[in-house]
Amino acid sequence: MGFGGGLLILRPTVTGISGAELAVVGAAAGYAVAYVMTKKLGADNSPLAIIFYMIVIQLPLSFLPALWHWTLPSASLMPWVVMVGVTALSAHYCIARALALADAGVVVPLDFMRLPLIAVIGYLLYGEPFDMWVLAGGAIIFAGNLINIKGAARSNES
Repeated sequence: MGFGGGLLILRPTVTGISGAELAVVGAAAGYAVAYVMTKKLGADNSPLAIIFYMIVIQLPLSFLPALWHWTLPSASLMPWVVMVGVTALSAHYCIARALALADAGVVVPLDFMRLPLIAVIGYLLYGEPFDMWVLAGGAIIFAGNLINIKGAARSNES
């Protein structure tokens, strides 16, 4: 349902989908791999160790492409850069801790609940309109998440 809702949002044509849309699909696949690996690592490692491994892997992967376009942020932007770093690390820690304590079938759909919030913020702060197809695709993704949460709850009861 998640993939179908995503396709409804993207609405690929016979000419295909754009590079930006492919990047979004690739990022979604990357998130899926990250969640699976975080769940696996959480069995034997602390959330802080998982964050350390994440940084060790992501630093060189992001550093090399950044070399071509690097610009040092101004001093007035540095507090924002630090805030983004702290909140991102906090979010990763919370996800790693949640996956260590609960079933991924519950944690991941709850994490996806941030998507409607992002859509509302996009509308309020950036004037991005709510498109009928985006709302329909979002509703399908939301329904799939709800089904996963209820399925996980049922399997925990038995």
